[in-house]
Order: sequence, then C-alpha cells, then structure tokens
Amino acid sequence: MHNSVTLWSKSQFRLLITLVIIVGATQGLVSPLIATKLEQLHISPSVNGISAAMLYLGVFVSMFFCEKLLKYIGFQKTILTGIIVMIIAMFIFPLTKGIGWWSFLRFLLGVGDNITTFAIQLWIAINVKKEENGKRFSQFGLAYGLGLGLGPLGLNLEVFGFFVPFLIV
Repeated sequence: MHNSVTLWSKSQFRLLITLVIIVGATQGLVSPLIATKLEQLHISPSVNGISAAMLYLGVFVSMFFCEKLLKYIGFQKTILTGIIVMIIAMFIFPLTKGIGWWSFLRFLLGVGDNITTFAIQLWIAINVKKEENGKRFSQFGLAYGLGLGLGPLGLNLEVFGFFVPFLIV
C-alpha cells in the first residue's frame, strides 16, 4: 500500500476528525447560546465577556497536565476523558442557571476541549508520515472550524426548549 497511513489508522483518523467536528460544534454552540442567555438575564457585557473567557482559562489551565495525563493513560483514555468532561458539562448546562454555574461549566468545557484536541493533534503528529503532516493538520483545522461554524446553528433549536441544543451536540 502506497498510502502513508494504513487502512486501520485511516479509519481511526476519520473517527478522530469526526470527534474534532463535535468538539468544535460544542464550543460553537455554547459560546453564543450562554452569552445570549446571560444577556437576557441582564448581566453586563463586561461580566458576560469574563464568563466567556472562562472557556479559554480552562484551555490554559489544562495545558499544564495534558501531557502528563497522556503519558499516564494513553491516547484513547485521554481523548475519552476529555469527551467525558465535555459531556458532563453539556449535560449540566440546561439544569443550571446563572453566571457562576455557567462560568464554571465553560471552564470545564475548555479543559475537556483542550485535553481532547491535544491528544488528537499528538496522535496525528506521531502516526502520520512527515510528508502528510500538513495535509492531516489542515484537515484537523478544517474539521474544528467546521464544527465552530455549525455549532451556532443549534441556537435555532432553543425554541423547543433550552435543553434541546445541548442534546443535539
């Protein structure tokens, strides 16, 4: 086989790219949805912005333990851990209300997002031939961007209930 990625790892790569789309869609949904809800609760734009920044604080904080986690439990369990953190946060969002809870849950989403994407990016770097790294990382970036772009479409589902957009992602 002349392809640099074996058939087995291509299927793994496709799965990982699908996960990246979902991770991106999660962030793409939560950021505008929660910002809009906080605005409806008459939270000042400055405080709303600080709450939105909690997602990125979660990304920042998690960078200090991502590598250790990956070394300790491996790629699959690290990716699964990140996804579980995100699922838990997404499940709790519609059950809570207010800036305190939502800021904390945004923080958790940032942690889960970074753990997941860190492990996936490292998997790509290790398992793909150097000649194809650019192509595969471009696909990764495209998938994340696609998810970020699709996520806000979930706002249209809020007419069916606040919890519905969270169920879809």
